[in-house]
Amino acid sequence: MGVQLYQFYGLGNAVLDEAGIPIHEINDTAIRRLIKNILGEMKEEGKLTTFSPVMEKPGFAEVVLDWVREMKSQGIFPEQYTAYAQENGNDHDRQLGELYTRYQSYMLAQNYSDADGVLWVTAEALENTPDLFKTDGPLFIIGFDQFTPVQIRILRQLAERFRALNLYLLWDDRRSEDSIVLSRLKRTRDSLLASIPFDVSILQDAQVPCELLGHIHTNIFEPSEAI
Repeated sequence: MGVQLYQFYGLGNAVLDEAGIPIHEINDTAIRRLIKNILGEMKEEGKLTTFSPVMEKPGFAEVVLDWVREMKSQGIFPEQYTAYAQENGNDHDRQLGELYTRYQSYMLAQNYSDADGVLWVTAEALENTPDLFKTDGPLFIIGFDQFTPVQIRILRQLAERFRALNLYLLWDDRRSEDSIVLSRLKRTRDSLLASIPFDVSILQDAQVPCELLGHIHTNIFEPSEAI
């Protein structure tokens, strides 16, 4: 049927394969080792202060890895975070800025990438090459309730390359937009509509739940309602 299924990282690799851009992606085990080495270098140079007592604790490298992933998924470059840390941050922030700068410098020097770096390169490739990854078919995006800024950059480019871009969110039109249940989805929907000219339509429920389940569904997450 010619149907291709991707998660976001797989989609990024497919785009880069078509573009002929080689990416040497390293796994999380190698990244943890790299982070530990960077922390060790900073400690020897006297640049690790608040982190020094905990750098050998189990799980600390994992926490730092999660932080680096968050920075990259939000499209924040090391120089941006370092500038913030120098102007508004504390010693804690400045150490993170130094670590992030060394981390990304090593990646670039060795021509390596992490998973979120793959999406960075994917977004840039699509923005710089208008004919890349074009198709006559539709694109369906299902199963997401939020998108990072880098992912939205990719979607904005793909919307111009497919015959149709259909994105499904689990929205409940029976609730007020101020409902706590929709708070996260509303942020997602607003960020998408601000970037991509979607036409919004509400799909009808396939079946009506029984009265009891319908009552629970409507009220369970609303703090002002009795269940």
